[in-house]
Amino acid sequence: MPVVGIPVSYLQRFVGKELKAEELIDIFHQIGISIDGVDTAVRFVCSSCGEITEALAPSQPQQCENCRKDFVKAQADYSALPQVEMLRLELLANRPDNFDAAGIARSIRGYLGLARGLISYSVKKSGYEVTVDQKLSSPDSYRPKIACAVVTGVTLDDETVKSVMKLQENLHWALGRNRKFAAIGLYDLATISTKVHYRAMADNEISFVPLACGGSVITEAISPKQILSQHGKGKAFAYLLEGFRRFPLLVDDRGVVLSMPPIINSQQTRVTKETKGFFIDVTGFTQDTVNKVLNIIVTSLKDSMPSCEINAVTVRYPEGPVVVTPSVEPEKFTLDYSRCASLIGCDMDGATIVDCLRRMRFDAVDKGDHCDVLVPCFRADIRHEQDFIEDVAIAYGYRNLKPKEISSFTAGAILPKEIKKQQLREAMVSMGFLEIVTIMLTSEQRQYAALGLSVPDNRVIIDNPISTDQTMVRMELTAGLLEIIAANTSNELPQRLFETGEVAHVNAQCGVDESVALCAAVVDFRAGFSDIKAVLKNCMYELGCDWSLEARDYPFCLAGRSAAIMAGAVYVGYIGEVHPKILDAMGIPNPTAIFEIDVTKLGVIAG
Repeated sequence: MPVVGIPVSYLQRFVGKELKAEELIDIFHQIGISIDGVDTAVRFVCSSCGEITEALAPSQPQQCENCRKDFVKAQADYSALPQVEMLRLELLANRPDNFDAAGIARSIRGYLGLARGLISYSVKKSGYEVTVDQKLSSPDSYRPKIACAVVTGVTLDDETVKSVMKLQENLHWALGRNRKFAAIGLYDLATISTKVHYRAMADNEISFVPLACGGSVITEAISPKQILSQHGKGKAFAYLLEGFRRFPLLVDDRGVVLSMPPIINSQQTRVTKETKGFFIDVTGFTQDTVNKVLNIIVTSLKDSMPSCEINAVTVRYPEGPVVVTPSVEPEKFTLDYSRCASLIGCDMDGATIVDCLRRMRFDAVDKGDHCDVLVPCFRADIRHEQDFIEDVAIAYGYRNLKPKEISSFTAGAILPKEIKKQQLREAMVSMGFLEIVTIMLTSEQRQYAALGLSVPDNRVIIDNPISTDQTMVRMELTAGLLEIIAANTSNELPQRLFETGEVAHVNAQCGVDESVALCAAVVDFRAGFSDIKAVLKNCMYELGCDWSLEARDYPFCLAGRSAAIMAGAVYVGYIGEVHPKILDAMGIPNPTAIFEIDVTKLGVIAG
């Protein structure tokens, strides 16, 4: 999770009460803000781009975080700011409204009782309009939804500018999932007109000078494709536009480019300390997501600069409704008193619950056995009743909850199959084998094609796999064990490896059966069938099973050097010498003998 530094003095500006770092840390622990530590930071203002760069004392920044100016070689190109005491906070994605000093101060003031209830925000009309291109919803482009706002009366200093930029990037991470589901743009209001167009444009239709940041300084107008290949942010996020023939762009009616979401703003609309007003946009896939991100930004700006004003922007969709954003109206929920007290495990009445909710910056109206709760627009994490109950517990204080004895008692025990698996491990280790553990997810290529096997229909397939290497649940352990051997060919011989673990397949009733398998291999200059058979014999003795071998060929074994393992009339596994073609394909230079048995089929493991 990202770690953000917030100066203690800057946070106290909004709390309205002087608190020492130790007191703030204690409050953070109580309200669920994760603190990474307190440090002293040195800060420098780059004379080339005006951005602030930080480093932990006593070290000094080597280069500008924004334009990558080398401070070591050009010492005159920066000016030092006073050292500051810095709170290092570990951001938690469930509370994005606590990502900056103003949001954190809002929570602290409520928790301490310095302020209670819902914060009221007003939105005025601005006259600004955004027209959305129909092509944004076509297969050639994407990111069809947008929410915008205008914030006027802005007064910026170095601290506020840095705070706003950090908030933007942290929201990209938490709610935007690295800009995939939401991307934010902030622009100097004075640089654009009141009519803005959100368009899907071809590469040859537009060019602009991208914002200088992250070490990328481009002074000439270039096309969207050139930005993706030449600019640092373009290279980092080009994958988000991969496969689309048109690029999303925000352009005003004078032709001024605001940005190319979700990649980069234009240099022409850059925000500086002299900026007196913001135009803000959030683009994404759903209106609900972009609205919530926008609400967090505008309310944070209002709380950090009370004199500024939030102004609405009219968004006109093609063949669709007209949307006015932002909407800062609170959302209404209900909370049952008895359920709340029961889940927290504390006898508290309605008045106590209402007071706790108000300290967490909700409005709550008592209705007898429940209360109506008004949720502020910046709380993007509220989904259901349990969220309110958690906040009530925080406000009440976890340290104030008294532990109770549980009404029932159950004794835990090791599953029988785990006992048997442990016995197998001990038996294998006693024979000089080293245990490996691989994950259950694999792919058809790794599980079957690598061994020359056909893909069975009864495999367990993963919906929406995260990678091409994890498309199914393994049905045997052999392929995984051979992959480990291939990755360790530099180790000394002999190598004696084994794995015991679960495998799965689809049964006739379309359910999934899991079983425990044991796979072992011997790798040596002259490893052969007799070597691995001796190991199998000892394993079967430990399991107490009668067994036999039946000659049978397998595609991944040498012909005439493999057999089926039988327990009576039941097939339980195979044994053999791995074919040299398979070894060569996998990069294993030495002979390998292997066996695998389904221990569950032997009847020694239940379930």
